[in-house]
Amino acid sequence: MLSWEAIEAHDDSSWELAARREQIDQWASQGVLRRGLILGCDHCPILEFYPLAEISQSYRCRRCGGDNQLAKNRWKPAADEPRWFYDLHPAVLELVTNDGDVPLLATQYLRNQYWARGGFGM
Repeated sequence: MLSWEAIEAHDDSSWELAARREQIDQWASQGVLRRGLILGCDHCPILEFYPLAEISQSYRCRRCGGDNQLAKNRWKPAADEPRWFYDLHPAVLELVTNDGDVPLLATQYLRNQYWARGGFGM
């Protein structure tokens, strides 16, 4: 899970904060990142990420099935208002975890080679 504070603290002078904010919004609109909250359960000790689409004023615990109200004592870390967190879409996370980006990068590289563009004198 990422928070905006963690993204903001990333030391990369070539990636301006405004550009980071725009990139987060773009990835969220594309479904690559999901905005949500880290919430606890009133019935069991679990803490879990809940995408916005799964919560309203109440939510159901994934572990025990208990009904919970979206209230100050449920969000973590404790604050006056909850902090947004970001989670990679499970399909994207699996792709990255299993080095699925390597064949995609190789394909991109090969497509950009001179001979692949029909430039070998025919």
